[in-house]
Amino acid sequence: MKVYKERISFRGLLAGRLLALLLVCFTTLSVLEARLLEEAPSTDDATLIRGSQNHMAQVVIHNEQMQPVDRITDPLMTFTDPARANDRGTIWAFGTSGRPLAIMERYVTADRASWIQVASLTSTTLVRATLPVNQRWTPQSRQVKLKTLTDIQPPASQPGRRLLQMRQMSRRFTAHQFWDPDNSRFELRLMPSPLHRYEDPDGGIADGAIFAFCHGTNPEILLFLEAFRTKDAEAWRYAFASLGSAEMHVDLDDEEVWSLPRASQVVGSPLEPYWLTLTSVKD
Repeated sequence: MKVYKERISFRGLLAGRLLALLLVCFTTLSVLEARLLEEAPSTDDATLIRGSQNHMAQVVIHNEQMQPVDRITDPLMTFTDPARANDRGTIWAFGTSGRPLAIMERYVTADRASWIQVASLTSTTLVRATLPVNQRWTPQSRQVKLKTLTDIQPPASQPGRRLLQMRQMSRRFTAHQFWDPDNSRFELRLMPSPLHRYEDPDGGIADGAIFAFCHGTNPEILLFLEAFRTKDAEAWRYAFASLGSAEMHVDLDDEEVWSLPRASQVVGSPLEPYWLTLTSVKD
């Protein structure tokens, strides 16, 4: 009986030490894991959007009458483009009623050293903007040129039916670009749902939508489709804006209706409707 009790005592001691060792290991791993999580950069959507919102809050845009332009609170979309080393991308619109006056894009470079920011004028009027790090964007020309769509049913009276019409119309357009390496041709993919819907009754826009042609999910060309009122009836019109530095081409029913050469010096200019800027992640 004495031997049996000693064996029980030994086994109990061994089990106790093993449990203590496991607890120490578990605690050490938990602390290490917590430290790694603290040190690792967060890439979740909520943090991505908060960082970009803080950045875009520093952008101040005035319309042609020098009135401040509000920003739509949430991004129109988020994107990534691993093939071109673009990550954590967001798209933002300035102008909360009617067609946005400007669209801005922000993403981080592959080395995580710099943020890329793109400003694109989407109004038929000019704007003045101050960007982070005291950069000034004062485009002197416009890129949005509205054209009427023919051979199509007039806009429906219900918003849901008009959305169906716009989706059908968007599929009549195809887009491609020429970009590196070696000025290669890249077919762009139409996103099936619009990034944004808008209206401007005072400006004659009964309904409007922004569609995107993308490389992966990275928007390169914006397509605007609008139901607008004339004196006698309602009709459809379309226009385009660039969100990329590449040479752009768009066809309607296999016939080219819009093209754009590469941005000057690749990045464009603060005096042009498309401008790409680069800022340090530390700024």
